[in-house]
This record gives sequence, C-alpha cells and structure tokens, in this order.
Amino acid sequence: MDDVRRKKVPQAVQILLGLALGLMGGTVAAHLRGSAPGLVEALVEITDVIGTLWLNALKMTVLPLVFALIATGLVRAITGSRGGRTSRRTFLTFFSLYAASALSGIVISKLLLALWPLSPENAAAL
Repeated sequence: MDDVRRKKVPQAVQILLGLALGLMGGTVAAHLRGSAPGLVEALVEITDVIGTLWLNALKMTVLPLVFALIATGLVRAITGSRGGRTSRRTFLTFFSLYAASALSGIVISKLLLALWPLSPENAAAL
C-alpha cells in the first residue's frame, strides 16, 4: 500500500472557506425566506443560540487569558532580574491595581444598580 500523505489545508484557507460558506448559506436563506419562512426562522433561532453561546464563551476567556499573560510576563521579568526589589514592587503594584479595579467595578456597578434599578423588561433584554 502506498503511504499517501495528505496535505493539511492552511488555517487561513479554512477561515476563508468558512466565510464563503456562511455567505452562501445566508444568500440561500434570504432566497428561501419567501418560499419557506418557517424553515428559515427555525434555522435563524438555532444559529442565534449557537452564536450567542460561542461569543459568551469567548468573552469569558478573555480576562483570565490577559491576566495570565501579563502575570507571566511580569514573573519572567522578576526572575530575569534576579528578583530585585524594583521588580517585586512592580509586580505587587500591578496586582494591587488589578484587584482594586476589579473590586471597584463590582462596587460601582452594584451602587448604580441600587440607584437606578432595571425594569424586568430591560433585564430580560440584557
């Protein structure tokens, strides 16, 4: 048997193919809207749920990844400078400011929601 080696499709090509398929799918759905509106509405609801889940998952990972990258960079800088006093102070200052900004964001949002509570309609819209 011949050892057939498959060439892997580059990621940029996969992305462009996905965009092209999405564009074609949207065009087909627009043309089907007149003849099969129930089918198009069902597809829109399904893709809306999947898209919302995907975007929420992406949003949920951004903050921990950014913090991990910055913290890793600072730790490498500290170890690279042999743990000098300035690098430790920089790391502690950064971590303190990061924690303070997160806590102040929580407190301020709670205060603003206490001053201007959301109506049930607005909460459902969010």
